[in-house]
Parts: sequence; C-alpha cells; structure tokens
Amino acid sequence: AGSVEAACNQADAALIATSWPQFKELDWNAIAATMQNPVIFDGRQVIRFDSAKHRFRYWAVGIGPELKAA
Repeated sequence: AGSVEAACNQADAALIATSWPQFKELDWNAIAATMQNPVIFDGRQVIRFDSAKHRFRYWAVGIGPELKAA
C-alpha cells in the first residue's frame, strides 16, 4: 500500500509498531471510518486516545483496552 490510509482501508485492525511522528498527525477517525472493524493496536502509544473524540476501539501496549466512543 502506498499510504497508511490505503493499508487500513477495509482492514479489520491496524497495528502501529513505530513511533514516527507522522503517525501522530494522522486523522485516525477518518482512517477508522474506512475499516471493517476499527480496532487499533498501538505498540508505541503514538495516539493520545480520548474516548470522547475517537470512534474506534483502541489498545495501547502497557495500558490495555479503551472502550469505543459512543
């Protein structure tokens, strides 16, 4: 895939395994909207997850699961 957005399109889940700053700036709500089952596993705690703002299930290594926003 040529981009994160293309790689996540119709995916069941996404795994972030890098701490590159570009991943912090992505629109994860927009990416999640294209996914089949928007679950994001964050191995580097790149996303500053806020359940009130984000519309996907989120798991951060060392923190655990967060519930999907309403």
